[in-house]
Amino acid sequence: SPPACVTGDASLVDGGSSLLDREATIARGESLIAEGKVAAFAVAGGQGTRLGWNGPKGTYPASPVLGKPLFRLFAEQLLAAQKRYGCLIRWYIMTSEINEQATREFLLDNRCFGLDRTQIMLVVQGMMPAFDAATGHILLESPGVLAMSPDGHGGSFAALERSGALGQMQAR
Repeated sequence: SPPACVTGDASLVDGGSSLLDREATIARGESLIAEGKVAAFAVAGGQGTRLGWNGPKGTYPASPVLGKPLFRLFAEQLLAAQKRYGCLIRWYIMTSEINEQATREFLLDNRCFGLDRTQIMLVVQGMMPAFDAATGHILLESPGVLAMSPDGHGGSFAALERSGALGQMQAR
């Protein structure tokens, strides 16, 4: 059987197999957005190196015609949702030690793409030792110094907790 649709409302949990359940789930989601109980979370700790881009991936000009950076595309979606639902949607962006400052400067230089800067919170992800994928050996940056890497998606909740973002969300 298909996985149950989990929304926190027991009346909506039956696998989401009927059109009525789908419509009820969408209506509940829209209600939560309008009540200000939804936030956006972007995992943006990586660099655009594999894309041939010198900077955070969020600054990469991703839209095919206008070359809008990813952060602008996300901000435009948030602005549209805020207008549609008459609310403020907080935006939590997980960065890394590598790109936190560049991300902050990019958002500020672009006036947060129309969002109020107080609704955006940068959350710096944790770091962990780097390993060679082929051998499993730990990597060194230099003799006696561990090579460190951002802990990725798996560190999301720890980063949100450490930064105070979870507490902020609960308070709101």
